[in-house]
Amino acid sequence: MPISKIWKGSEQKLSDTVLQDARSTDIVIPVMGPTGVGKSTFINTAAGGDLTEVGHSLKSCTAALTRVIVPYPYDRSRRIVFVDTPGFDDTYEDDTEILRRISVWLARSYSDKVKLAGIIYLHEITQPRMKGTARRNFDVFDKLCGVKAAQNVILGTTKRANVKPDVAAGREQQLRDFWKDMIQQGSLMAQFDGTSESAWKIVNAITDKQLLECLHIQNELVDLGKILPETAAGSILRGSLKDLVAAHKKTITELRGGKEGGDDVQARLKDTEDQIRTLLVQIQALKVPIGRRILAFFGLGHLWFPSNRDSGTLSMKVSEQWPGDTVLQGARATDIVIPVIGTTGVGKSTVSTSSVDDLPLWEVKPLVISDAVTDCIRISDSDTESAVT
Repeated sequence: MPISKIWKGSEQKLSDTVLQDARSTDIVIPVMGPTGVGKSTFINTAAGGDLTEVGHSLKSCTAALTRVIVPYPYDRSRRIVFVDTPGFDDTYEDDTEILRRISVWLARSYSDKVKLAGIIYLHEITQPRMKGTARRNFDVFDKLCGVKAAQNVILGTTKRANVKPDVAAGREQQLRDFWKDMIQQGSLMAQFDGTSESAWKIVNAITDKQLLECLHIQNELVDLGKILPETAAGSILRGSLKDLVAAHKKTITELRGGKEGGDDVQARLKDTEDQIRTLLVQIQALKVPIGRRILAFFGLGHLWFPSNRDSGTLSMKVSEQWPGDTVLQGARATDIVIPVIGTTGVGKSTVSTSSVDDLPLWEVKPLVISDAVTDCIRISDSDTESAVT
């Protein structure tokens, strides 16, 4: 059960959209997916009118989260609250900002005791492969939801009429294979063919389920007190952006090494370099501050839980740990552990290896954190430990 639902996350801005005047009987359904997939069209079709702007070009129309309220046909005292969300690779905002806006909305709603009925994730069936922006969208979405929320997720396909039936069937099978983990966890696949009947079939598949207790990112931000870069979604987006930078750097190398020149090549070089600069800014925004990384390294990434506050004990947040984190294996009660902390290039490793030359009975080697901000030496009378985060 959640400890507290009072969220004061530093990620919030005065301009952020929040769910105003929510009712306990509301059926809240965010609609997510890449830019241009048809999220606004789905909501308008279900609502029976043009209540949210639809894009018909490569430019996105939904940069902020927008709610659309529709009476619930089977109980007029209740409301369906659709939440139209921006996709990644938005025309006007970068991916980091889109993740921040969605995360803030989800955290604030959870803090205000608003439970989601479920989430609809839409994917355009006309796309031949799940790659690039579509892949990044789904990977982040998967981490936003988490395993427990998967049973309240509907994975819908759109624009089926734009491809031949046999092609659509083949791509649907490819998607089923790609989405197999979420499907095994309880998610359902559905088709939105542009009709009101297909839209409400998807909605009803959600209303038949119990309300969600919380999404994974809601638990991380509100209950566990994490900041966005520490969340699973923030981590996966940061990794995806780094991969994109690497791909752009490869493109630059190829352009510079090619025989062709001229204005077109120079323009492509400049455009690619500008994209790299933009991506690096986003990656920096998703970097976990050094202070929090050091605390996590020494096992101090914990919270005082109300349940054990009276006993004066500390509980470690297991969910703060990431795969690949360095821990001190085989530690002994007699070990003398000395962290050497400082900025990159200041000489931490030199201090680590030279300061104990006068101790002939003991061996010393550095324990190095991957970004070279902290060295930690373990002085032992019989063995040496080394690790890489």
